[in-house]
Amino acid sequence: MAEEIWKRVGSRAARAAQRINIAWGFKGELEKLKLKYSTIQAVLQDAEKRQVTDADSRVWLDKLRDIAYQAEDVLDELDYEIIQRKLETQNSMKGKVCSFFSLSNPMAICLRLAAELQKINESLDELQETATSYGLRVLSADTTPQLTDSFLCSSEDVKGRGDDVSKIINLLISSCSQQVLSVIPIVGMAGLGKTTVAKMVHREVIDRKLFDVTFWICVSDSFDDKRILREMLLTLDENTSGITEMDAIMTHLREELETKTFLLVLDDVWNEEHGEWEILRDCLLKISGNNRNVVVVTTRSRLTASIMESQTACSHELKQLSNNECWSIIREIVSRNGGESIPSELEAIGIDIAKKCGGVPLAARFFGTILLYEKDKDKWSSIRDSDAVEMSRHYDRVLRILKLSFDHLPSPSLQRCFSYCSIFPKDFEIEKEKLIQLWMAEGLLESSVRGEMEDIGDRNFNDLLARSFFQDIQTDELGNVICCKMPNLVHDLALMVTKSETVIQKPGSAIYGTFIRHLNLISSDERNEPAFLMYGGRKLRTLFSRSLNKSWEFRGLRSLTLNGARMTELPDSICRLKHLRYLDVSRTDIKALPKSITKLYHLQTLRFSDCRSLIKLPNKMEYLVSLRHVDFSHTPADVGCLTGLRSLPFFEVGQDKGHKIEELGCLKELRGKLRIVNLEHVRDKEEAKGANLSGKGNMNTLVLVWSSERESSSSSINYKDVLEGLQPHPDTRSLEIENYQGDEFPQWIMMPTLNNLVVLKLKGCKKLPPAVHLSHLEILEIEGMDGVKIIGQEFYSSGGSGTNPIFPILKRLSVMGMRSLVEWMIPAAIAGGVQVVFPCLEELYIERCPKLESIPSMSHLSSKLVRLTIRDCNALSHITGEFHASATSLKYLTIMRCSNLASIPSLQSCIALEALSISTCYNLVSSIILESCSLVSVFIGWCGKASVRISWPLSYANMKELNIEICGKFFFDDLHGGKVWPSRFQSLVIRCCDQFKSVPDGLKRRLHSLVRLDISWCRNLSHIPEDFFRGLNQLKGLKIGGFSQELEAFPGMDSIQHLGGSLEELKIIGWKKLKSLPHQLQHLTSLTKLKIYGFNGEGFEEALPDWLANLSSLQELTIWECQNLKYLSSSTAKQSLSKLTRLIIRSCSLLKRNCTEGSGSEWPKISHIPHIDLP
Repeated sequence: MAEEIWKRVGSRAARAAQRINIAWGFKGELEKLKLKYSTIQAVLQDAEKRQVTDADSRVWLDKLRDIAYQAEDVLDELDYEIIQRKLETQNSMKGKVCSFFSLSNPMAICLRLAAELQKINESLDELQETATSYGLRVLSADTTPQLTDSFLCSSEDVKGRGDDVSKIINLLISSCSQQVLSVIPIVGMAGLGKTTVAKMVHREVIDRKLFDVTFWICVSDSFDDKRILREMLLTLDENTSGITEMDAIMTHLREELETKTFLLVLDDVWNEEHGEWEILRDCLLKISGNNRNVVVVTTRSRLTASIMESQTACSHELKQLSNNECWSIIREIVSRNGGESIPSELEAIGIDIAKKCGGVPLAARFFGTILLYEKDKDKWSSIRDSDAVEMSRHYDRVLRILKLSFDHLPSPSLQRCFSYCSIFPKDFEIEKEKLIQLWMAEGLLESSVRGEMEDIGDRNFNDLLARSFFQDIQTDELGNVICCKMPNLVHDLALMVTKSETVIQKPGSAIYGTFIRHLNLISSDERNEPAFLMYGGRKLRTLFSRSLNKSWEFRGLRSLTLNGARMTELPDSICRLKHLRYLDVSRTDIKALPKSITKLYHLQTLRFSDCRSLIKLPNKMEYLVSLRHVDFSHTPADVGCLTGLRSLPFFEVGQDKGHKIEELGCLKELRGKLRIVNLEHVRDKEEAKGANLSGKGNMNTLVLVWSSERESSSSSINYKDVLEGLQPHPDTRSLEIENYQGDEFPQWIMMPTLNNLVVLKLKGCKKLPPAVHLSHLEILEIEGMDGVKIIGQEFYSSGGSGTNPIFPILKRLSVMGMRSLVEWMIPAAIAGGVQVVFPCLEELYIERCPKLESIPSMSHLSSKLVRLTIRDCNALSHITGEFHASATSLKYLTIMRCSNLASIPSLQSCIALEALSISTCYNLVSSIILESCSLVSVFIGWCGKASVRISWPLSYANMKELNIEICGKFFFDDLHGGKVWPSRFQSLVIRCCDQFKSVPDGLKRRLHSLVRLDISWCRNLSHIPEDFFRGLNQLKGLKIGGFSQELEAFPGMDSIQHLGGSLEELKIIGWKKLKSLPHQLQHLTSLTKLKIYGFNGEGFEEALPDWLANLSSLQELTIWECQNLKYLSSSTAKQSLSKLTRLIIRSCSLLKRNCTEGSGSEWPKISHIPHIDLP
């Protein structure tokens, strides 16, 4: 990477030699520097290659980098002086010399800089002589073609890990039944996919609802019990960020978790100190010491695993993948998921390369990305024969495999972009925009024929993403990446290649080294100010800190991040940072930026968002001639003077000078997204044209907002003319218009001028424009147009002709909050089959339209429809048509709170349906027949007139959840001929279904993997097979009862003893004819929570049975609505319930009186219980 630094130095030296006047006295030194750059460059590649194994080469490179940075600082200061001279000259000509400008002495400056260059040249002479003694030589150049962004790798490969996940889940279930706090380490060498497997386990735990709460915390090098507990609390409640004291954290956690079970995943743990783990373990036990909670740990250290595991043989060790599995990963990437064939001669070499992966999936993925764009046999052979994969074993071996991928990056500049990411902590969410701006500040991106710095940064980011250096990406609606993370192993690689240049200080650690350039103090202990900054800060180029000490000297800083720092002002001495290009003081309490900040001529990015105390900016901000990006919460005045801006978060239009919309006219280089608010302050078309939006071709997203009617009167606002003048550039890809109250839209939105528009959002507008000319539109959102009563012919007018489709590639359509909308029609010609509307529609949302009576027939919907949601449309009585067109595509169907809906189309043809939710449709009388083998989740509730039939001609291979509540008729069909359900089925709820009279005999064989079962309040149910619970050995939660009032005994109880080893929670609901609790419950020895509800019969026994003492694991007992119950179990029985910590008695007047503290006869039996609730 020293090669890349020297390349920058050589380029800048050449430019400086051309720009500087010879009279300044050091052009000769510049020429010498250029010559020495050429000589040094010849041996740099050899030194870079050798540094991995050769200590002398590393030392030589460290010295060379140090000299290069010195040279770059000199050249940068030269540029600074040239800019200052230019500004001074301009102001002198205007007769305006600002008070904070001191006219510099150019000769004195030149002499000083020339002397510094002379020392640098002398140092290079000495270094060049040592190169020969180290055996460094000239290597031939080797180039690798750059990846395009057409193959961005965003998914985690999980080949060969399915069995691992199943084993860990089983281990988790079995261990938590035996331990108060179980710890399951997942152990394995770097790159084996420990985090990926843990994520899969975490996801399955959530899907199966095995725990009440789950936490995911990345620990990495800092095993801090307070930080871990605080992050747990923040997961539960984001509003607790101000709670920092340990006692308060523990108190809040106890309140939240005392009666709940939780899974805590600690990712990437390195701690090998038994005492530190014991501290955290004790805290976790105090938080919830009576529940069966589990901690899953991912670690590379077997010692860590042995310290933390709760019992012998409780850890799971990940093994290396087979060579075939590694080759499968490589082949999938190289063939682009099977889309391209691989020549047999390359496949043979690829199989050999797969053997070099050592069974490490991450290494296989990296080899895949290396080979992806290499089709030459010799290249594949050279990678196969490389020594990098043979250097060492285990962790170092994997890092060197990744180092090979790093070495194959197509340019030194891209390598530096990657290595710079080491400044972020592990598991840090990296914002793409900020990262590119930091790259710019470091000088890693230079404008060229390839585009501006931002364009080059975007390509570099996508290239690194394509090569799997980033993961966990998040994107916007246009597919642009917003943020990402680095895999832990890749982060280690970044630290390895930066050597001693980057340091992330941890609490209590010291900082050593003379070559540190990038320092992150965000996680450090601020009470121990690092002494390093007092003497070594002069060489720093990047600093992230929560505080700023005025005594620190950072003359070489390029980037300074003080986001969230406890500070009220920036010192005037900030102007001494002549090299500063990136400054972030967001979320601080500063009240003003110092006037001297306008002397930061190199500053490119200035961030001061969420600075609530900031009143104003200094005058003469136009002197920040390099400023390209700003981020703020309130628009400053005269933003138009910052003519070099490329990004502006938003612009608030005002009536005062410096706030009018004409300010935007000067910002010709704006790109990305721009939001303009308060457009009611724009008078007419000509004033709107002053923003010159039609000339901003690099801006892809435009948001135009008028204040709502509640905030401003619309009678005097010239809506149409103003919007006419705000016509965007034809290349705009996303357009949002809010609160536009014009009677019609301007011509530019009705004509094919926005041919590249992909997203159109219209919110709170008075009318609906015809938008059918937008042939590239993929997302259309219509919301809050209270004046629109009909969506009809006008909306589709002139959209197509003949058989041409209307909205030909629209993928997502949302119609929401249309309070006056009554009818949504498809034009007659379309309904008759002449034209096609929305042929590519994948998602349709119709929500909060209370007067809507008709919607387009389902028969006219796209054959590609994947998701359909209809909510809160109370006037809608029928959904017409059939799902024939979308039968093979529809996966998600939601119909909610449509109180007058009487009928829906048949779902029998929807063979792809995965998730179905129909609820609160009180008048629905349709028969809902569920036959799709693709179903995963079903919820049908509060549809009292509907008939639901579950049909199993074969099996529901993917079903996880089935929830039927308050339905008129409900029955199972064809249970006897079907197969046993697979292990995915986790939850069955049948509640308040009065027509459900009998549990079918064949149902139980479908439920062997069930975790939660609820059959309750079915008041005509009179039969449950006696062997029903046999085989349900995974069941953890059961709610049962509230059946036919004619029954004198609880049905199906004879087999409930088979749940004794698994059932943890039981709610049993009685009725009047029952005289006692089912005695079979005494076998449920694993039960931790028991709720007894509604045993109100006059003949019900007065005391709880003594066999309750058999429930030795019971922690919480609730008794509710048992009016005749007077007494608890005997004292002897109560003493056996040693784990009982909570007793709740409600609506049991007789029992409550006897349990009253002090006077109640039952009080001595319960006085030892920590938590007693008798409301």
